[in-house]
Amino acid sequence: MTEVIGGACARWLRTGDVLDLRGDLGSGKTTFVRGLIRALGVDSPVQSPTYTLGSCYLTPSGLRVDHLDAYFGAKERAYLIDGGAEAFGIDSACVVEWPEKIEDLLPEDRLSITFDYGDDESVRTLRWEGLGPRGHELAQHLTDFAASLYLTSLGHDGSDFTTEAAHA
Repeated sequence: MTEVIGGACARWLRTGDVLDLRGDLGSGKTTFVRGLIRALGVDSPVQSPTYTLGSCYLTPSGLRVDHLDAYFGAKERAYLIDGGAEAFGIDSACVVEWPEKIEDLLPEDRLSITFDYGDDESVRTLRWEGLGPRGHELAQHLTDFAASLYLTSLGHDGSDFTTEAAHA
């Protein structure tokens, strides 16, 4: 399901968007990114760029998606301070794993998603928060999608159901 939710985010992703993905090792961050990239029509392997500076994916529609992993924060911090911070929203969408390590370098307008383990090892809980106008818009889209998934699982078509995302 994590990959499906990532794929849903592809519907609304555009140049300038920043998604920050928080959670422990193995909590589903890269799985989410894989769903996002696949839904955008890219067939290349999607792996966590922990030991590289990042990965760049060019979609068939021309959208560039930069995937950064700040687990080893010093390396990413040096890159961002030396001009790499321009990658945030200028000519690409950007997805950052472990954003808490470079929090002060992230743009204020973004969608923050936290991945947690559920009671069962195979269960994940995702929480999201929109920060800034575009972040709020993305959070609302994601909330509506999650509600429609839930209603569909209950046998309801969701045609008369609306939601409102929480705003920071």
